[in-house]
Amino acid sequence: MKRKDKSKKLIRYRFADELLSQDTKISFVAGVIAAAFLLVSVIIGIAKKGNAGDYVGMLLGISMVLSVTGIIFGFIAFRDVSGSNNGKRYAIEMNTAVLILLVILMIL
Repeated sequence: MKRKDKSKKLIRYRFADELLSQDTKISFVAGVIAAAFLLVSVIIGIAKKGNAGDYVGMLLGISMVLSVTGIIFGFIAFRDVSGSNNGKRYAIEMNTAVLILLVILMIL
């Protein structure tokens, strides 16, 4: 019968208490909604052949407000020590990409 060597350390895996902080979750949700509004506005513009000014303008305006709000909450999330920094960075990058796409659409 073999005896176990007690000198070996046991590796214990723990789950993180919180993978994303609350501000990061808000930033992600704002970014996803902003991206969805951007996609819907492009689809409506294509379907109406460019004659959907009020609806598309409203959706793009809401999308811009949501993406700016997501960027602000993403930067606020860096003050909180809980959650991973990668999630915070990805949330800011997603909201910044949506904002850049909105600016490009407004210029065109």
